Amino acid sequence: MTTSRQFWLWRVFLGIVLLLSAWVVVRGQDSILADGGFVTGDLPVGTPLVYSFSGTGATIVTAQVRGNAGFSASMTLTDSGNQELATSDADGVTASDNDVRLTTLLSTSGIYLITLTNLTDTPQPFVLTFDVLPVTAVTDLSGRQSVEIAPDDAPVFLRVQANPVIPQVISIQSLTLTTEFSAQIFDTSGDIRAVISENLEGSTVVVPAADGEYLIRIVNIGEASAELEVAILAGEYNPDETGDTSPDTTVTQSATDSDACTIVIDDTPVNVRSGPGTIYEVVNGLGDGDEFIATGQNGAWYNGTVNGLNGWVATSVTVQVNPSNCTDLAFVPAPPPPTPTSTPTPTLTPIPPTSTATPMGTGTPMATTMPTSTSSP
Repeated sequence: MTTSRQFWLWRVFLGIVLLLSAWVVVRGQDSILADGGFVTGDLPVGTPLVYSFSGTGATIVTAQVRGNAGFSASMTLTDSGNQELATSDADGVTASDNDVRLTTLLSTSGIYLITLTNLTDTPQPFVLTFDVLPVTAVTDLSGRQSVEIAPDDAPVFLRVQANPVIPQVISIQSLTLTTEFSAQIFDTSGDIRAVISENLEGSTVVVPAADGEYLIRIVNIGEASAELEVAILAGEYNPDETGDTSPDTTVTQSATDSDACTIVIDDTPVNVRSGPGTIYEVVNGLGDGDEFIATGQNGAWYNGTVNGLNGWVATSVTVQVNPSNCTDLAFVPAPPPPTPTSTPTPTLTPIPPTSTATPMGTGTPMATTMPTSTSSP
């Protein structure tokens, strides 16, 4: 009887230990995240840490984890049904190598989980921060719209009805030299489609055909009022008043007749360079069928913005979608050419002359100097 009782006691004890272990693995430490809060600790090897938070629809959540030099980790966002919503193993906003950022737009309310995984073979100390931004006062974007944001104003949100038939071209440009801003474009699933960093005066972004809505978030990061123009240059889509979202010919026509010079890559992937010539470095790339909005030209090179970066594409590898809009492109001066890497010039080391004895009949030989090399001037 005693043996049977001890057996069951051991089973209960082991069950409790297993439950506690599972709770530690699944919940992590200080596992419930709150807006503006942070968590510190050591990220173990082989055991992901999972944190939960209560999310609300129409909010943007940002989780960022930082570590020391060599830090490498991944973050995954899932809903309560374990459906993956977003994942990241880098920071797409800054150039830092020691942090990971995950930003997404939540569409529904519920419990969400963030899983943090160590991608190295050693434990790593980390700091995890969590922020929530409600999406308020959303304005529908149509055509061109001027936006002014005071230094202390909340972010401006613009909604773009996605075009289910053709890609759309969205432009965000500053109107004054004192304007400093950053912007994010969220796709129809809530993931960040493009980021316009604070060191750019503007950008033109091509978003793919889709069902749903794109969301643009613009923030004034300067000390002066930010004045911008936001526009749909091509592919604007407006369902008719009856709610019918079937494509119509006016949408396609408006994309063709837009004032944008739309360029399509003709065949194989091509390089996007920092200047109009092959002497400039490659800063990006475009594949077959990708679109490029040309805003200027220099000789046989188009100039424009690709993924938030100014770049140049050779005209020989492109096709104009709307040639009439590409005839009067502004001339863009070429940036200074890259400084060539200096190649050391070999220095000729003079070789001492060699003395050879030349017989002079009889008597003592006379030394005659015979140089073996001569240095070029």
